Amino acid sequence: METIEGVEYLTVQEVAAKCSITPAAVRKAVAEGRLPSRRLASLTLIPKSGVDSWKPAGHGGKRPGQGRKKQDTEEETT
Repeated sequence: METIEGVEYLTVQEVAAKCSITPAAVRKAVAEGRLPSRRLASLTLIPKSGVDSWKPAGHGGKRPGQGRKKQDTEEETT
C-alpha cells in the first residue's frame, strides 16, 4: 500500500487479492471507469476508499465455486 498526499492507494495486484478476482478484472474496471485510479510511472494505483465502496460486477461477493450447487438429475427408466 502506498500513501500519496494523505491518500492510501493499492496496486492492481493488491485489489485483486482483496476482492478475490483477477488482476485483469481490476484493470478492466479501471479502463471502463468503474474503479477510480491514478497512474504513477508504470503503476496503476487505486484509492483504498474507492476499493472499499466498489463491488466487482457480476461477482455478487462470492468466490468462484460458491454459487448454486449442481443438482443431480436422474432419468427414470420404464
